[in-house]
Amino acid sequence: MKQSQLLQSPDNIAQQIQRLYQEKRFSDGAALCHDLLTQDPENPEHLNNLAVMLNAAGRSKEALKCYQQLLQLAPQNAGVVYNLANTLLNACRYEEAAGYYRQALSLDPQFAAAHNNLGRCYEAQQQPEQAYRCYQQALVLDPGMPAIHNNLGNLQKKASCPEKALRHYQQALVLQPNYLEALSNCGVVLNALGRYDEALRFYRRALALNPEHSATNWNLSLALLQQGNFIEGLTRYESRLHQADTPATPWLPVRPRWQGKPFNGRLLVYEEQGFGDVIQFLRFLPLAKARGGKIYFSVSSAMLRLCSNVAGVDRLLEHSPHQPLLTGGEFDLMIPLLSLPHLLGVTLTTLPPFQPYLHSSEDLLQSWQARLAPAPRRIGLVWAGNPKHPNDSRRSCRLADMAPLATVGNTVFYSLQKDAPTNQSSATSVRLPLVDLTGDLDDFAATAAMIAQLDLVITVDTAVAHLAGALGRPTWVALPLVAEWRWLLDRSDSPWYPTMKLFRQTAADDWRTVFARMAAELNSSPNTAKEAKQ
Repeated sequence: MKQSQLLQSPDNIAQQIQRLYQEKRFSDGAALCHDLLTQDPENPEHLNNLAVMLNAAGRSKEALKCYQQLLQLAPQNAGVVYNLANTLLNACRYEEAAGYYRQALSLDPQFAAAHNNLGRCYEAQQQPEQAYRCYQQALVLDPGMPAIHNNLGNLQKKASCPEKALRHYQQALVLQPNYLEALSNCGVVLNALGRYDEALRFYRRALALNPEHSATNWNLSLALLQQGNFIEGLTRYESRLHQADTPATPWLPVRPRWQGKPFNGRLLVYEEQGFGDVIQFLRFLPLAKARGGKIYFSVSSAMLRLCSNVAGVDRLLEHSPHQPLLTGGEFDLMIPLLSLPHLLGVTLTTLPPFQPYLHSSEDLLQSWQARLAPAPRRIGLVWAGNPKHPNDSRRSCRLADMAPLATVGNTVFYSLQKDAPTNQSSATSVRLPLVDLTGDLDDFAATAAMIAQLDLVITVDTAVAHLAGALGRPTWVALPLVAEWRWLLDRSDSPWYPTMKLFRQTAADDWRTVFARMAAELNSSPNTAKEAKQ
């Protein structure tokens, strides 16, 4: 920094700092503030400007130190305490941030933004009632703040109240028509309400403001795929890799990303997202293999034995979140599994012809054949998915919701339900003859061998649905009113799995009617499942 720059008037310096911030030259702005502080180390304005620049540059730890130093100079300044809390909030240090927001509010109880952001801390810590009270207090103090309505909308969306959420998002847009997050959130809840075309319009309005906004691109991709638009949908689906909540992969080596072109070396394909996603996309490994060299496929332990004979894989690897996979020298290129259909140019009309692409070993098949008693018809049941799934409250049901199946005669029902209580008492109360052998289902390979002995699998939208489909077994899937993208819209069949039939809700959360339709179909044709198997 030249000495002449340091001798500028305060007004000129303030204008220069503002210009650097507007031009997003945050590192240059931080350097200028550093130079100013060498001349006046305890100047609160320079410290605050430095913290703002450092935060904007993604250097939150350094910004935090600036605010802590500022707090020592001005301990009664609610704005300084608030900015310190914001830095902690952005670093996901919610409990610490909440403490400083409360401190700011003790200095200024009318500080609406502090009430609002304290609510965000409570919400992040799964305390929705406290969050709601904070948002309401913020709204009383500043009814014209659009962020409060956006946050209330988020709270209602998480509570599965899309209509209430939509009203808050719309109010946020009345106050600020170009509020990108509110536009994107409107798209999410409109899609959840089945207003698909409106949802697309809101996503595109948001992207007109910021074409690189990853959350909107991700949500738009899901909406497009749901409507069968795989060309644009799969392109935007790549934005999942840039989401803030994308799991870290410290076990992966860093190698160049495969671009889908023919290759001669070693390509590492690694699993991502849920088990159902992995099973659904395994079918694309042979297509990647056809582009050239060797395929190394990495999966977690739960999937390892199931994938031992997947076509297109030269070497199967097990990975752990706590242990590096291999050195980067083992591979030339790498790609996440769910990027394969995009790179391979897959559309609904160019899905590879289906052949069962998962198979059980003969030893496992014989073992499970001996465990299941003979019966006119054997049906496996799954009623709940991973409770951590963001849409689990809509896609999972209770065993009691399957009560209509108890009217189906000449059938033995087997539980395929893992990672949730089998709840045999409920099975007894609905008089559902449910046999539970899940204690012996050590992994997906064991589950696959058990499914091979069944005439039919009835399941909600879980990994078991994909497993049964990939095995080529008759499968009936119970879907919520608005299902995930992979099941498309208004179809009773699936282009992914030809032995699958889809039963959709006709009213939100009405599972009984879905299972009543299944029961009626099974009762009207006692050999329905066996005929499908043939």
